[in-house]
Amino acid sequence: MKRKIALAAAFVLAMSMTACGNTEPKSDGDNKPAETEKTELSVDFFVTEDNMLDIAHYIEEVLPEQFPDYEVKFEITQGDAQTVETKIRTALASGSNSVDVWWCHGGTWATPMINGNFVLEMGDYLESSGFYEDMVPQVASFVREQEKIYAIPFEPTSYWINMYNKEAFEKAGITEVPRTMDAFMEALEALKEAGYTPIVTGAKDQWMALDFIETLAYTISPEDSWKAVNGEMKFVDSSAWREAAEATREMIDRGYFPENIGLMDRTEADALFSTGQAAIISETSSTLTTVCQEFGDNAGVMYYPMLHAENADQYGINISGGQKANCGFMVNAATKHPEEAVALAIGLSKLRNQYEYTVLGNVAVPFDAEKMGWTLPEEPAEGVAQFAGDMKKFEYSKNFLQDIMPTSTGTTLSMEAASKFFTNPDYSVEEFLQDLDKAVAAE
Repeated sequence: MKRKIALAAAFVLAMSMTACGNTEPKSDGDNKPAETEKTELSVDFFVTEDNMLDIAHYIEEVLPEQFPDYEVKFEITQGDAQTVETKIRTALASGSNSVDVWWCHGGTWATPMINGNFVLEMGDYLESSGFYEDMVPQVASFVREQEKIYAIPFEPTSYWINMYNKEAFEKAGITEVPRTMDAFMEALEALKEAGYTPIVTGAKDQWMALDFIETLAYTISPEDSWKAVNGEMKFVDSSAWREAAEATREMIDRGYFPENIGLMDRTEADALFSTGQAAIISETSSTLTTVCQEFGDNAGVMYYPMLHAENADQYGINISGGQKANCGFMVNAATKHPEEAVALAIGLSKLRNQYEYTVLGNVAVPFDAEKMGWTLPEEPAEGVAQFAGDMKKFEYSKNFLQDIMPTSTGTTLSMEAASKFFTNPDYSVEEFLQDLDKAVAAE
């Protein structure tokens, strides 16, 4: 742990964030400088995964240096999301300001707190702070276009991509990355004939099954997910979703996925790819660094093929994923120091993502690493370097469908429908789309 903190500290960005008030020492009349009064704020940083504990301790270690004019009570809460949710809701419902800043997962987790007017709306604070100047343009655009902003983006940006084994492509005679669905199908067939499992994903983990289909739909009309959730259209009327589901079913029927793909979880899918049996894996970009560490420059990055060949020039431009709405650091609406609390939330976000980039080598962060002066811990693999550049070209990237469903029940039903689609060959495209519409309407 100390080694990680030392490594991370070597890359700490000199961020000029100061609290309101006079920072010059005061005199008590006897030429003795009096201590500057510090702004007192409390942070609840929850850890639901073991790998977050190192990050939490790192932030706790460097926070006094980053905010010398603040007296921050930094509390780390470990447990599952339900435990943390209950703790924060109880504190807010009591009417106290015992917690000024906390980390929220977003989605339906955040809705009760926002609807109860417990969360500070931060739009004006962010505009005046110059916050957006430090962000990746696409992420800044997503945050800005929200009607009201309740959370500072905190998690690394997660996009849905394909990674492939270059050696497998070479053995199958595939000389270039397929950009259209016809070329993609030809490549999958060639990989199958060469003895590989062409493509794999953890479809048993229902959200992964849903994200696979949604990303294909993005190649035609990325706006359809949001339109359907907002009541502007139905999934059954979306040609993008219909064609995406049809293409997915064709891949399943042709045997391009492993047999019983609907029963294969993420761990099993990752193992099939890492051992070289599967040639392509559909995953989140959060796994890219790990894959490249294992495969080196033999790991390639590819995006979803365009379902409409005439749109081949738009390959890799629209991609599902990105930041989640209302996900990140929130500020208590009852805080005594709103401006300082927002500045602290921004600083916490930067520290977390700085650690991700400079220590863990994760390039998919919401801040522009080059502008921030952050450097990777080692020379990036070819795939990582490519993706870091590609992110700046993304034009449309939104939350995954399961993250924008209006209710937790809707989230569950949409994922179950996708899992059923991968599992049951008799479950039709029409039934799948109808069930997505039912999920939107679920109480």
